[in-house]
Amino acid sequence: MTGDGSQELLDPEAEVERLIDALSRGRSDVLPRGGIPPADDAALDLARSEARAAAEGAGRGDALSRAQRMMAEWTLERYRREGFDAAYLSGWLDSPERRLEVVDLMVDAATAVALADLLTDDTRATLMARFDGLHGELEAD
Repeated sequence: MTGDGSQELLDPEAEVERLIDALSRGRSDVLPRGGIPPADDAALDLARSEARAAAEGAGRGDALSRAQRMMAEWTLERYRREGFDAAYLSGWLDSPERRLEVVDLMVDAATAVALADLLTDDTRATLMARFDGLHGELEAD
């Protein structure tokens, strides 16, 4: 909040950068090695639609798209670093479909963080549920 009582607007890209920094500092194993929590596809689709509509309505649609792309690229880079090293050492490497599922999970979390000031608690919780199931609640500050 700002001093005059109005709500400070979040910059989606800056918020996702903070999340990426927190993940990079806090963990060396950001990518899941076990099962990914199941998704409620209908609830996720609705939450994604609501988030996109909120971003567009607030004039932050383009910034959200850039923030989501930033998270997707960062996740794929982590696969290049973690995944291929792990495959070399242990034979582990996710299938392409699983890697895309992880990218979706990370992009959903980035969306929730980027639009925290616009989303309802339910929408944010739906977008964060699988991320929180893997990482617990992570503070991006």
